[in-house]
Amino acid sequence: MNGVPELPRSAGAATAVLLLLASLQVQKVQMLITTPPDICATCHENATCSEKEDGSGKICICMYGLIGNGRTYCQDKDECKISSLICGEHTVCHNTYGSFYCTCLDGYRPSSNTELFIPNDGTHCEDINECDNQEICGDGGFCHNFNGSYNCTCQEGYSVQNGSEPFIRHVGGPYCRAVDCGMLPIVKDAVAPVASTTTYKSAVRYTCQKGTVWKSGNNTAICMATGMWGGPTLVCKEIDCGRPPAVAHATIVWTNGSRLGSVAHYQCNPGYHSVGGRNYSMCGLHGLWEEASLSCNEMDCGPPAVHPGATAWWNSTRPGSLAIYQCMRGHYEAGGKNFSTCLTNGSWDNASLLCKEIDCGPPPSVLHASVVWTNGSRLDSVAHYQCSFGYHSIGGRAYSKCGMRGIWDEVSLSCNETNCGPPAVHPGTTTWWNNTRPGSVAIYQCIRGHSVVGGKNFSTCLTNGSWDNASLLCKEMDCGPPPVVSHASAIWDGSTRLGSVVFYECKEGFRHVGERNFTVCTVDGDWENISLVCEEIYCKVPHLIQNANLLWDGSRHPGSLASYQCKEGFYFKGSKNFSICNLRGIWDSISGECKEIDCGPPPSLPNITPLWNDTLDLRYGAVVYYRCTEGFYHAGGDNFSMCAANGLWQMTSLLCKEINCGKPASIPHATVLWNQASQLGSKVYYKCQDGFFTHSKNNYSMCAADGKWGQLNFTCIEIDCGIAPSLANAAMTASNGTVLGSVAHYQCNEGFINMGGTNVSICTGQGKWLLATLICDGIKEASPVISDLVIFDEKCIKWNAQRDRRANETYKLHLKGLRVYQEGFLEEIVTNFTSSEDSPELCLNLHPGTNYSLHITALSTGISTQAFLSTEIGDPGVPEIVFPIAEDPLPSFTFRKMADINGPISLYQVIVASQDRSLDFDCGSHNIPNFYSQDENEQIYLAAEFHAEDLSEEVVFLIGDRRFFGEYYNAPLDKSRAYVIILRVISEWKQVQKQSCVFWVQTKGPSYTTQHITILAVGSGVLVAFFVFLGNSFVWYCGKKYPCG
Repeated sequence: MNGVPELPRSAGAATAVLLLLASLQVQKVQMLITTPPDICATCHENATCSEKEDGSGKICICMYGLIGNGRTYCQDKDECKISSLICGEHTVCHNTYGSFYCTCLDGYRPSSNTELFIPNDGTHCEDINECDNQEICGDGGFCHNFNGSYNCTCQEGYSVQNGSEPFIRHVGGPYCRAVDCGMLPIVKDAVAPVASTTTYKSAVRYTCQKGTVWKSGNNTAICMATGMWGGPTLVCKEIDCGRPPAVAHATIVWTNGSRLGSVAHYQCNPGYHSVGGRNYSMCGLHGLWEEASLSCNEMDCGPPAVHPGATAWWNSTRPGSLAIYQCMRGHYEAGGKNFSTCLTNGSWDNASLLCKEIDCGPPPSVLHASVVWTNGSRLDSVAHYQCSFGYHSIGGRAYSKCGMRGIWDEVSLSCNETNCGPPAVHPGTTTWWNNTRPGSVAIYQCIRGHSVVGGKNFSTCLTNGSWDNASLLCKEMDCGPPPVVSHASAIWDGSTRLGSVVFYECKEGFRHVGERNFTVCTVDGDWENISLVCEEIYCKVPHLIQNANLLWDGSRHPGSLASYQCKEGFYFKGSKNFSICNLRGIWDSISGECKEIDCGPPPSLPNITPLWNDTLDLRYGAVVYYRCTEGFYHAGGDNFSMCAANGLWQMTSLLCKEINCGKPASIPHATVLWNQASQLGSKVYYKCQDGFFTHSKNNYSMCAADGKWGQLNFTCIEIDCGIAPSLANAAMTASNGTVLGSVAHYQCNEGFINMGGTNVSICTGQGKWLLATLICDGIKEASPVISDLVIFDEKCIKWNAQRDRRANETYKLHLKGLRVYQEGFLEEIVTNFTSSEDSPELCLNLHPGTNYSLHITALSTGISTQAFLSTEIGDPGVPEIVFPIAEDPLPSFTFRKMADINGPISLYQVIVASQDRSLDFDCGSHNIPNFYSQDENEQIYLAAEFHAEDLSEEVVFLIGDRRFFGEYYNAPLDKSRAYVIILRVISEWKQVQKQSCVFWVQTKGPSYTTQHITILAVGSGVLVAFFVFLGNSFVWYCGKKYPCG
């Protein structure tokens, strides 16, 4: 076809196909050449097609994170290999197809709080402060934070267990345990309460035992970080009351002991006797002697005896005084001794004076008179007399009195016939008469200086012996007021009668010139003339003084004043700047002068500083300037002061007010901590309120010089603790929020039990939960906890074990006993005690009179507690006593000093009692008197007392050797009487006294030795045993106050 050779049919078909393909290919090439290519169609599936920057066409670009030509391939780009710091420090890079992401290394966290991040948003890894978890290192641990990690060390007072420091805490690993100081130290004479804890910083306060007082040192023991108790240095000194107080007129009978419980007895001095009150004083807890109320009065015989008809005279009733007797008035001495003497026994000896009553008999008779009498004739009896009818008394005593000599006094009464006697006297008159018998006339006449006013001038004697009345009236002469003299004063008693005198004296400022200065009232009723003249006194012109002006009104009379005033710039120095004209017409002198004014250094003023130096002129008119001191500002007024004429600096009006910033500003949710001071430099602090915190570094503002508080950038942000943490094996039962003070409650899950700790987590001010310490463990036997340790019956203890289901618990007991009074004594007991009781009880076999410290530990847990106890002293027992066999003028015995087995032996006493009657004796009695103070009815006394420390190992005592042992007198025994001799042994400790008594009988007879052998013959082979038995019996019976005689 068309010139193409024809092929076979089969070959033609194949050829046709090839030709077709070739034709198509040619067409395609022609299209490529003739049509623009589509670049975007050729882009790889992980590429994007974009315009070229020059606008020349399209281009294929691999997507972000891939690398390639964009058409044939786009493969992943590993960013983590491109740069090791692509994620920043403390990170791990993770490559992904087409991208990557970052994570933080252990110990770091992303700043964006997203676990996976890409740093293009600024996220970086920051250190996790593991120490923000307060519990991370456990109780007593101290957390140290590092970049990416942390470690723990133990705080002071704690030590690492199960490892070494530093450590990271994990289950079964190292942890910190508080140092335990164990048993408390023993302090002499001091006790301490049961210590609840003995771990680090535990403090126990000691107190001095009864009978002692805190003298010095620290009374607190503190568990130190070394595991040893620090302190105490307490020194308890035994109470010493010193010398007992004196009692007036009494002697102290005393053993010189001044410890607590020591007793001082008092006995009245010779010449004095007791009138009551307590005769002893005891040293008390406060180191003071109790008041002794004994009152000793001087021996007094009292008033002497009364003798009939006698009076006693005495000036004293003390022994040796005399009373003199004298017959009383109306009695006379008829014989006997007239004095009595006060004896030493308080009584007067007899006086035998005899006084008989005086009797004068009948009174004597008087001529022309009769006696009026009661018939009494004793001393001072009176008989009166009266003239008989027709007679009258003309004088003399009209009575008689019975006198001391038993005789009536002489009566001088004279009775004459009736007579009028002298007539009556009238004022201002004289009387003339010639007889006083009835009918006689008396004439009256005015005397000189008087004149007749009127009335009858005569009087007649009547038959009744009296004059009738004369009525003549005579008036006294009166000169009236005296004359007046110019410039003179009258000196006068106011009398104007005849002969009255008035003197005259010139007034002040006038002088006497005349001769006669008085006048007299004459018989004519006029005053005499006087020649007195008073002339006025004048002074000359006053003199001048330097630098002064004269201030004078020109007056020169006496009393006129001339003053002097210093000129400007001068001041007066002296005591008197004026002169007065005196009565002599002379100006008196002034005292002083005018000196130039010098104000001296300017005064210091509050809050003001003077601008002055030593070269400033200080004279009158000088000026000094002031300025306000720092912290104050000029609020007005002049700032200068001038030296004034009075020599003082004028007060400047400069007003300096203190800079005051006022009340500081408040900040939301913040508390202002301010002392109300707002002056310059004052500070006000701010503290976020509970539930808020701040990031601000500066929390205070200061008052500045401009009177404003400094600017402060302080913000309080509310605290949020976030979700409450979970506890192992426990479930949260309630939570009331996540802000400050919010509380989350927990309880153990089923199958677990509460092993201790708190069950509450609290949101704290640090924005962290204070994690509950609740420990929930699988149900198992609980370990005992020792609490409420109690000491009873002195030697027994009990406590609460707080047990669960454990069958038995073994406790370790460690006791240590000391005696402060017995050097070298130490008792130490270590033993185990097993009990299944919830409140175990244990009684211990302890020595008496001993201080013990007790430490109890539960062996299953190591939990311990401690206590202190003191045991009471026991009966001291009785000493070994021996009597000599040889004849001895005085009874005696020998005893050996006893050991301090049941307590410290304090005293040995020898007591003597009469056996004339049944003896009721208490071995514990404190009121046994000395020989001189014994009761006559009791007849028992203390003959001797010995302090144990003053005795040798063996003591020989003679009974009745007349020696004094301190205040006690060993009086001789009466051989005609029977006695009981008692040896008492006294033990005292911690305000407790115990005693034992041994006694034996001394019967009547001449030989002491014979009597002893007679009494002890049966028990002579077991002499000591006999007295020991007797002594023990005596203690019991006398302690119950049964009769011992």
